[in-house]
Amino acid sequence: MKGLIAALVLIPCLTIADTFEYGWLPVIGVYRSTVDVDTGTLAAANVLSGLVLVNTGRSNRIWLQGQYLNLDFDGSPTHLGQSLSGLTVAALYQSQYRISRHFKPWVGAGLSFSAVDYSNRFLTDSQGFLAQTIADRSKTALAVDINFSVSTDWFDADDSGLAVRLSLPTGEGLSQLEAGLYITF
Repeated sequence: MKGLIAALVLIPCLTIADTFEYGWLPVIGVYRSTVDVDTGTLAAANVLSGLVLVNTGRSNRIWLQGQYLNLDFDGSPTHLGQSLSGLTVAALYQSQYRISRHFKPWVGAGLSFSAVDYSNRFLTDSQGFLAQTIADRSKTALAVDINFSVSTDWFDADDSGLAVRLSLPTGEGLSQLEAGLYITF
């Protein structure tokens, strides 16, 4: 099923593309889960994130980002402790805005799809001891994404840039705010 969704997104993009680039996007992010009971906010780094840029014109492109998540949230009496692992795929349409000769940021919006396993779920009491265990779940979710990126000229042979992405689920799911440095080949 995941392969079919990826193919349905990629094939139409490649048919209208002038060029495409692929790369790596390590990020530092802030994550929060709203499945069953809210979790606390977790700051974490994620280096398992890939990127495909499909150029559809001089000032337009499609940003495809895939990442593997593996996060551990601490529990409390009010916030759920749990381990998350799964995949997220985001597809965003970006436009470039020429603010000045050297500052031309890209702004985009789109959707992301995630398939995440929620395991080792628990609440603690005020002393920090286990108060309640909650059944494991697998959840797929759709989210609305907004991103901002700006190209840099730090590497001569390859394109690079800074990117920020905000992902808000349409229902229960994982909220993400991520920032990172991408490099494409």
